[in-house]
Amino acid sequence: MARLQLGVNDLGTMRPDLAAQLVDLSEATTVTEFSNKKLLWFCETNHPRYEWPATVYGRSKGKGCGVCARRALFVGWNDLGTVRPELAEQLVDPSQAETVTEFSKKKLMWFCENEHRRREWEATVNGRSKGKGCGVCAGQVVLTGWNDLATVSPELADQ
Repeated sequence: MARLQLGVNDLGTMRPDLAAQLVDLSEATTVTEFSNKKLLWFCETNHPRYEWPATVYGRSKGKGCGVCARRALFVGWNDLGTVRPELAEQLVDPSQAETVTEFSKKKLMWFCENEHRRREWEATVNGRSKGKGCGVCAGQVVLTGWNDLATVSPELADQ
């Protein structure tokens, strides 16, 4: 491990760009750019100020803001209800729209009322965001009385 030398290899000297993102600027002179010490960072890029803890090493290697990377939830900024309100309206429990980002792998319950009787199914938010919809509408799920063989082609069903 490199020995800290103020003005030579401290974070403020080596990476002033990162040092400027510290919540406590005085910490920039207490660590090297590859320290495993966790510090508090902030980001204001394209969203309201967001603070998070991360190691100096991780930040030096390029790990950045969770909101910018769509990993961290910031209600009113990148939650499903804000960025994809048309999907949020299809949630069985609409309050969940503020608990996930549009690329969350969390499975939630959705509903479809598109021409057939209401149908509910479970799917990831990420899948829904990428266009995966109702299996009945896509012809992948049989709904008796709607798209089953006896309803669609009764002459074939009788054979």
